[in-house]
Amino acid sequence: MKNLHRLFMILMIFILISVMPTLSFLVGCGGKESPPAITNFNLNLAINGGGNINPSAGAHTFEKGTVVNLTATPDVGWKFDSWTGDISGTSATISVTMDRDKSISAHFSKVISTYVLTTSLNGSGTIDPTAGKYTYEAGTVINVTATPSTGWKFDGWTGDISETNTAISLTLDGDKSIAANFSKVKYVLTISLNGSGTVEPTAGTHAYDIGTVVNLTATPARGWKFVGWSGDIAETTSVSTVTMDSNKTAVANFSSMIIFEDNFDSETTAANPSKWTVVDPSDTDVSIDDTVYFGTSGKSAKMQDNSNTDLPQLYKDIGSQTGTLWYEVSVRCAQTNVIEGVLYISNGKAPGGSSGLEGIGVSITFWSDGYIKYIVSGVPYVWGNIQTYQADKWYTVKVFVDVPKQKYDIYIDGVLKVSDVNFRFPLTSLDRISFVARVEPPSSTLWIDNVLVTKVP
Repeated sequence: MKNLHRLFMILMIFILISVMPTLSFLVGCGGKESPPAITNFNLNLAINGGGNINPSAGAHTFEKGTVVNLTATPDVGWKFDSWTGDISGTSATISVTMDRDKSISAHFSKVISTYVLTTSLNGSGTIDPTAGKYTYEAGTVINVTATPSTGWKFDGWTGDISETNTAISLTLDGDKSIAANFSKVKYVLTISLNGSGTVEPTAGTHAYDIGTVVNLTATPARGWKFVGWSGDIAETTSVSTVTMDSNKTAVANFSSMIIFEDNFDSETTAANPSKWTVVDPSDTDVSIDDTVYFGTSGKSAKMQDNSNTDLPQLYKDIGSQTGTLWYEVSVRCAQTNVIEGVLYISNGKAPGGSSGLEGIGVSITFWSDGYIKYIVSGVPYVWGNIQTYQADKWYTVKVFVDVPKQKYDIYIDGVLKVSDVNFRFPLTSLDRISFVARVEPPSSTLWIDNVLVTKVP
């Protein structure tokens, strides 16, 4: 048994000696030398929000120990917030050492910019949003509406927008200011006239705010009368009103009352007046004068007498007049020490001499004592003083005659001087107006202008 044990031991030693070189090789190959090292690592980059990074987002491979510089750049309207993952920080530029696989994210957030919208209004109306200051995020689209008050209209937006629509939209890409402009609704009053006269406001078109009450006045020209308004106004009074609640027209209507009129302006200088009958024994004493006239321009009829026998006359037959009339003439005398038979209103009778005096109804004379006179009664002559006069000064004599009553009133320069004077002789009609240059003493000159005879309705 012992021999068997020994034999086993010898066999084991032999086996060990046989395999020793192999074991030594194996031990040298495996036990004494290290396996190959890992030299590359992965870097995964990601973006959260609006921006870019460098290196770009995605997977990147770097050798072990490489220091990688990371840069984050936000888009417009964004800002960089931080790095997260295998590195942290808020600086847009950061470095990471590749000692293993790593994942990193760059985080961006939107920059919230605000701008101010200022709204206002001119006139009467409302806007939405109401007038004031409002803060909005950049890029916000604002709807704004303008509504005029009753009687007003919207004219348009001004400021940082120019529009005529009441409803608008605007994008806030900066501070902005806008104003809504309103004005009163206006209506047009068109004024015209028929006949001769003036109107106030003047003829033409006039714009008024809605609701305006316009005062209208019609004034007839010399020798005309106002008969009424037509159009959108039906009035017979010369003064009227119209309320502007729509476009309107107003027509002032005048009617001529002129029986005879002559201002001598169309006559030939130095000739006899063509519309008149001239009684001039010397044939040189009545003529048209363009150097002396009433007003700022024109001509007049000049009458002069150098002897007691000439007695030049100028008369006009105007047809039989039996109602009420106005007689008007402008007169100028060269002297105050002569008798000028200025105005005679008669029934077809000449004022000169003693015959035919019974046909005279009105006699007004510039007398040699410096007074303007009128005959109070026919026979014997009774003269009444009206007022004094001056040489080379124009006077406008106006006589209101009432034939049925056989009475008249005298006005000098628009002022009533004498009233209810009886005719010089009883007459039932009048048909002539006359002027006479008389010499007492010798040599006299007078001018007449703007003769007008009108009927009174």
